[in-house]
Amino acid sequence: MTLKAPFPWQTQTWDALISRHRNGNLPHAILLSGISGLGKSLFARALAEALLCESPQANGQACGQCRSCQQMLADGHPDFKPIEPEEGKKQIGVDQCRRLSSFLALTSHYGRYRVVVVQPADSMNESSANSLLKTLEEPPAGGVLILISNRPESLLPTIRSRCQQIVFSPPPHDMADAWLSAHLPSADNKDLLLALSSNAPLRALALAEDDKLQLRTSMLEDLLAMSSNEDADVMAIAKRWSEQELVDVLHWLQSWFQDMLRLKTSDTPPLLANPDIQERLHQLAGTINWESLYAHMDRLTEMKRKLNGSLNPQLLMEDFLLSWTSSRLRN
Repeated sequence: MTLKAPFPWQTQTWDALISRHRNGNLPHAILLSGISGLGKSLFARALAEALLCESPQANGQACGQCRSCQQMLADGHPDFKPIEPEEGKKQIGVDQCRRLSSFLALTSHYGRYRVVVVQPADSMNESSANSLLKTLEEPPAGGVLILISNRPESLLPTIRSRCQQIVFSPPPHDMADAWLSAHLPSADNKDLLLALSSNAPLRALALAEDDKLQLRTSMLEDLLAMSSNEDADVMAIAKRWSEQELVDVLHWLQSWFQDMLRLKTSDTPPLLANPDIQERLHQLAGTINWESLYAHMDRLTEMKRKLNGSLNPQLLMEDFLLSWTSSRLRN
């Protein structure tokens, strides 16, 4: 399935940027932020295509037919450069950022912009971030830098202050439901998918298509097993979890611990991120005290912050789960 931005929840932002582009006052640096699953990367790509297109449509979108659009489709446009961690690496390197300044300073091949998309921008280390900052401090004419981040707070404040920040928020439920229904017409669990994805339509779609719900089920069974069985093989569980995408594992854990906090506050909280497993989360919440619950939520936040660093996933999971079982046994 090919998805194309701008999506319905992005049209207002799209129209505003296209209007600024046509008036000649487009920001030289744009930071797209918001939770995962709102289409930030596809929006950035669509904007780059539009800025480089030789015959854009009335709505500002690229025509898809001109020389520039064909080069973008072939990933060979001389005025476009995507920057992301190189294969096998988790961070954007300093050399990649140093080359940006030279690229943006060159004259456009077709008399339009030169566009760079950096994602995820929060994967830059200190050296690469400082190198990017130098480019932002002296932006070359005709250059547009688009940064994408799920965690903009982890970027240097000086980088954020030099960008026009655009925050994408989850759309209203009716809009999200209508979009998801069009892409999953036969699904009967759309409300659950949207609840689990914090109403982020693209994440809801990915949950349905990538069997991520199966990971969620198996992880919950593991957590319940450790809660009820002191002989559960914590090391084996940590190994299984570490072999998954760490971002997904941490997402589910954070979601459950937040719901456990709500359930400790009230047996019938007004809103749960995981309404379908309320009873099992209530059971888990009863095995841990307030202090330990908050401590583990802090651990998960720190683990997520270090997601793009050089860490050992298995050791990370072992440390977390051993701490979890230890705190449970003390209750």
